[in-house]
Amino acid sequence: MVGKSLLVGVSLLLLIPGAAGAQDAIEKDFKQALAAGASKEIERICRVLVTNGTASSAKLICDAIPLGLAKATAKGEDAEPDVYWILIRAAAGFQNSNGLNVTAEYLVDNKTKPFARDLCMALHNNFSPPCEEAMCKVLAQGTEELRVSALDHLMDIGKKPAVAAVCELLKKEGAKLAPEVSKRCFRLLTTLTRQDFGDSLSNWTGWWDANSSKGWEELTKAGASGGGTTTLGNSRQNEYDKLKEAKVLIIRAGDKCKCKKSHDLDTGIDAAMRDCAWQTESVTKDVFENDPEGKYTLEKLNKTYIGIIAICTHIREHCACPNCKPGGTPSMRLFK
Repeated sequence: MVGKSLLVGVSLLLLIPGAAGAQDAIEKDFKQALAAGASKEIERICRVLVTNGTASSAKLICDAIPLGLAKATAKGEDAEPDVYWILIRAAAGFQNSNGLNVTAEYLVDNKTKPFARDLCMALHNNFSPPCEEAMCKVLAQGTEELRVSALDHLMDIGKKPAVAAVCELLKKEGAKLAPEVSKRCFRLLTTLTRQDFGDSLSNWTGWWDANSSKGWEELTKAGASGGGTTTLGNSRQNEYDKLKEAKVLIIRAGDKCKCKKSHDLDTGIDAAMRDCAWQTESVTKDVFENDPEGKYTLEKLNKTYIGIIAICTHIREHCACPNCKPGGTPSMRLFK
């Protein structure tokens, strides 16, 4: 466990430009905290590293993510799963190009790893200007799933670099792009520029070749004053705005387990839904099934929610937590 007084001293030292040995000291404390699974200490150190904002700070956090994931998923290990999410949020939390470029490079270098999607979604909470560059890198080099995620965030934060990145992608891959990626590329161009050339690859790339030298305000002003079928553009914008207002219903356990403790096994669901810009509403499993107010009929569910997520609730007779009735198969949490 890292001593609090030592940590504070290192934290102050690290923030002094050119402080000798500061990086080595905090790296040592960081590794000790990781080995101990000390989530509070890890979170404190991560705050210092993110504030410092150097490439080496970002690399230190990113390189620890696989270990955090391994600890969270290891069978029988009494590790704190929060460590993984602390590292993910920290890696995505840099506010400068030095840190975010390292995070983006790490993401695309590990784009097929299980944590890549979580890291990309965590970047959706970052609205700093340098995040646009990071998401453009993911768009250029990511998997289909990561590209879709990057495009969704670029529709919120994107300006001229995002438009340039999308046009470059369309020029390079064009018809080879996955349908969902292609659809979002055209939607982003329409949303950000207020031009509308439909799904015409040649029209969009031709427009960009003719206008790429213009400033951002001039580009968007030209789109607002004409240059395309604005009715279709407004329709797409309305569709995007409606999607951002979507609501997701989450079915939880609450405290209905026999031990009266919560067994909601995925505490990151709400954060993930917020990353998608979706609202969430929670209901406990017993209320959902009994539905005393008639709120959860199939007809009302279809009209109210874009999706329903049921978290493993641990409250049935065939399930048990260690505090309820020990003796079942530990990995399956079953009664004998």
